[in-house]
Amino acid sequence: MASEEIPDTVKAEQPATSTTLHRGLTARGVIALAVSDITPMASLLIIAPVVLAAADALDAATDAFHAGDGGAVEAAHKAALLSAKAKIVADEFAIRSGSLLFDVGGASATKRATNFDRHWRNARTLASHNPNTFKARSIGQYEISGTPLPAKGFF
Repeated sequence: MASEEIPDTVKAEQPATSTTLHRGLTARGVIALAVSDITPMASLLIIAPVVLAAADALDAATDAFHAGDGGAVEAAHKAALLSAKAKIVADEFAIRSGSLLFDVGGASATKRATNFDRHWRNARTLASHNPNTFKARSIGQYEISGTPLPAKGFF
């Protein structure tokens, strides 16, 4: 979702008279900062390693269950932990990327005609279906006291 926001970020360019531009930062500079945060390279560097680690752990857990391995439950817990962390990182990145459109476009980016808010709204809606607060709390409880993650579908 975040990489889809790049063309809209460039379209959302503010006029040079915007009140958000100060200290010599030009409109092009604001766009360059925003685009650098949401480029596919940024998402690869930030999100891909976390998601791939979770995918590898899920593969290992699946293999352990199919093999009847005694460590399958622990492998599944590790996979759930890494998946929860990956979801938190991916959600935060997507929501932040959608928000950057408003940094670039200012108030004009909220116009219904541009529909730029769809990026932030879509990311926020998807994140709301499986709230990160529950995941973060459970991860914290595990890290602090070793409390296992809930054995429910949302993990």
